[in-house]
Formats: sequence, structure tokens, C-alpha cells
Amino acid sequence: MASTLHGTSAGWNLKTVAQESVGGRRMCVPLGRMLGGSSAINTLIFTPPSEANIDAWARLGNPGWEFTSFARSMASAYSLADSPWENDGHGPLQVSIPKEDIIVSAGTFHSPKILELSGIGDADLLRSLGIDVVIDNPHVGENLQTHPYCTMAFEARDQEGFQTMDGLIRQDSSTIKAAMESYQKQQEGPFTKSCLNATAQLPLPSYLMGSDGKSELDKVFKQACERAEPGKTTAAFAKAHEKVVHSVMSSPTEASALYYSFPGFAMLEGEGGMADIIPGSKNWFTAATLLAHPLSRGSTHITSASSSSPGLAVDPKCLSHPFDVEVLARHIQQLETIFKTEPLASHLVRDGRRLPSINNLSNLDEARDLVRQKAVAGHHYSGTCSMMPRELGGVVDEQLGVYGCKNLRVCDFSIAPLMTRCNPQATVYGIAEHGAHIIKSSS
Repeated sequence: MASTLHGTSAGWNLKTVAQESVGGRRMCVPLGRMLGGSSAINTLIFTPPSEANIDAWARLGNPGWEFTSFARSMASAYSLADSPWENDGHGPLQVSIPKEDIIVSAGTFHSPKILELSGIGDADLLRSLGIDVVIDNPHVGENLQTHPYCTMAFEARDQEGFQTMDGLIRQDSSTIKAAMESYQKQQEGPFTKSCLNATAQLPLPSYLMGSDGKSELDKVFKQACERAEPGKTTAAFAKAHEKVVHSVMSSPTEASALYYSFPGFAMLEGEGGMADIIPGSKNWFTAATLLAHPLSRGSTHITSASSSSPGLAVDPKCLSHPFDVEVLARHIQQLETIFKTEPLASHLVRDGRRLPSINNLSNLDEARDLVRQKAVAGHHYSGTCSMMPRELGGVVDEQLGVYGCKNLRVCDFSIAPLMTRCNPQATVYGIAEHGAHIIKSSS
């Protein structure tokens, strides 16, 4: 259902500027425009972050955000409460006026937009748009991060007991009818299942975990960081970010990529939208690998002084850091190895069709080319109101207060200074609970 909502009135339908490192492609940015925001249009993957992810936030200079403390806030989100009543959505409109702190929770793109429209941001940008500068902070809207990822699809065998979703994807009437009957009569069948039934968080391939492999990785890392363009990032934060990513890449227990699988055709292409299924009756098995800790950082900024203007200059600089390409290419190689390994291999057609149709991913140059040609930006944007010391590039402090303001806070995923290793929905809920505790404790 999530993919059918993209490009509709349920979202803001933003697009990035052309992304140089992926062939000049623009990326779609699905962004929920309804109650619940993007939680209402995503794929409902709820994966808590790792201890190392959150402790890295704390080490940037955010006391009180250690994992031991954040985990308690996360636990508060682990509940399911049925509504005691049914509501048709047409009740009285509730309006409240804040008397103390103002809480901005508009998300990674619209929270910095609100700050910039209010005169908080890069003074040069604000003056160019005719906005009076209240607080000059060039870091507002910067440090935009997201997960890039690649998908691969292999032709699957037609086997009893191993049903794919391809009939439903093709909108085959007999398949839909059978699925409906199975659900209504036995509460079984494809309508009782998630589309993503198997995921894994994995480190780099094992050959890179030995002494020779680590030496190779260190060399690649050093060269990539020397070639990277710093942009507006402070040198201190760039070094801190590199240190975190290097520690993850060197660990055999920390995930540097997230792997998804889907029993059907679910290739992403071009701007990051779903590709049309291949005509015919073939079955497919699709998998993806997502770079967990990108070093590429971009920005989002207003283009008008009008609050009603939907325009934003969104530039995540996808795969602009050379090390991101190196890591994702090696994970793509590992993904292909998984496809060729039992027990999965026996469910795929031997020498069957595959997409993309690249025959030799064991060649690292081929894998790099695939990443640049086919990678898309994940819909997991963060960092544009980063929580860290102002001299590092921060917009809010550890109490979520906007630097230079007395009663203004930001509480959403825009405060995450470093991307977590997985889909962010669980982390977003944790931030909400943790932020609520901070705000109540200080009011």
C-alpha cells in the first residue's frame, strides 16, 4: 500500500535537485502530508537502533542521550492500545496556544523550513529572500543524511508452497479473488503477511574482517576521506562522523548494511519509485541492500519567503562521499553471493533472468558502476536540525532547545546528528518519548 500513496495528495511530493554522483538523477522524497506524517505512508518497518548508534550521539556532546537512557524512552513506545470509541473524524477542532515552550515537530524538511522562515538560519540565505535575520546559524538545514540502497531481482521457480506476490502486483483478478477468499474464510494467505518477511543487519563480508582485509579497508577509507568534499560541515564534525563510521566498518558485530527480501517483483529505479513489473507470468524474488552509515551529507533550504510555498531545495548529495560507493559496492557483491547460496539458490531459476542484467559483480568496478547507475535514496532523511554543540554544527542542544532562543525546541528526526543503521520509525518514536520526558522535566 505504501508505494501506491507515493505521488498522491497523501504526501508533499518533494524531489531532490539533480544528484551528480548518481548520473544527475533527481530522487523522489515521499513525505507524509497527513496525521501521523510519514509514519502513515511508510512500509511499517519497526527496527530499534543499536547501542553504538545512540551512544555516538551522546559522545558528540549530548549528555542524557546515552543508550541506557534512550532505551527506557524507546520502551515507552512498545505498546498497542485499541481505541475505546469509534470516531468519524468530524468532531470539534481542538486548538491550544502554547504558554511556555514552542515545540517544532514538523520533520526533517519542514522543521528547518519553519526556522528559516522565522529568521533562524544562514544569514546570507535569509537576506537574499528578504527575511529579517533573528539568529544567524548557517547549520540550519545542513547535515541532511539518508540511506542509499540498491535492489536486485532474480527469476523464481514456480513451486508449491512458495507463493510470490507477483499475481497481486500484476492485479490478476483470479489471484486477488483467491487471496480474498483465503483471508475471509481461513484468515490465511497473502493478505495476512507483511511484504517484507525477512531482513538482516549485516557487517561487511568476512574477507574484510581479517588482518589483510582490514588493511585494505583502512587504505580505501583514508583515500576516500581525503577526496571527499567537506561542504559546509565543520572539520570537527566531519572527523567525528568519520570516526564513528570507521569503527562500525571495522567491527564484525556492527551492521554496515541492512538487507531486505521480498517474494515478488519490487525493483526501485530512476527517481526511487517502484518499477513496473516485467510483462508475462514469471515469478520473482527481490532483495535490497541499504547502506547503514553513509558519510554523504547534504542540505535542504527554503527557496521563498512565503510560508505557503511548497518549494524546497533538497540536496542530499547522495553517494557524494567516495567511501559510501566503496562500502555499498561490496555489500552488493555479498547480496549476489547470498542469491547463489543454498537454501535460497534452489528456489531460483538456474541461469534465469535477473535485474539489473550485470553478469560479473565479482568485479568490483562492475559493482561500483551498478551502485552509481541504480542506487536510489532511501526515504529516511535526518540531521537538518542536528543536536550537538553549536561549534560542531549544531542547531539544538541536548535539551532540544534551539541555540539563541529561550523557549523554542525541536523534537523530531531532524535532530539526529548521525544516521542510525536501520529504518528510523522506531528511533523517531524513541526521540518523541525521550523529548517529552526532557520537556516535562524542565518545565
